[in-house]
Amino acid sequence: MVSVVIKLSVALFIYLETPKLDGHVVCPAALTEQHLSCNTYTRIKFEGRFVTCHYVCHPDRDISCYFQEPEHSPCWIMDYAPVGMCFNGTCYSNTTFPNITQGKQLVVNLTCEHGHDYLYNYWGAFGCQYYCKERPHRIVNRSDGYPCLNPSMALRGICLRERCQYPDKPK
Repeated sequence: MVSVVIKLSVALFIYLETPKLDGHVVCPAALTEQHLSCNTYTRIKFEGRFVTCHYVCHPDRDISCYFQEPEHSPCWIMDYAPVGMCFNGTCYSNTTFPNITQGKQLVVNLTCEHGHDYLYNYWGAFGCQYYCKERPHRIVNRSDGYPCLNPSMALRGICLRERCQYPDKPK
């Protein structure tokens, strides 16, 4: 019993001491061996810009640390992107979606099991693609009708200090 308590205490201490970003575990920069063992997979972009400035190391694991995209990488500020719905891998506004899909069959089956990527917030997914859980973590379309945040209407930004934000203005 004592050894279980000690193990749980050590695990809790390690978890509490691990840096976090939005509540998720971030790999400290000093963990270069962790970074080297991290899966290298193509990350989701929309029109050449990242939809977030950090990525999960192993989408096939329930718990994995995050790494940051390089500073000044182009990205989309998804905080104020309007909510829409997915159709054929594209996010359409809620007013356009019914017109686009009228008379068409919606595909609601997932191509593969969804990997852990956390490319979403309370309002929806960042665009209409996700990573397959199984390696090599292919990028596939979300089900038609899935709630999304429309990256085509998001603001352009750059990755600064772990977040996609407006570039700093010169003084």
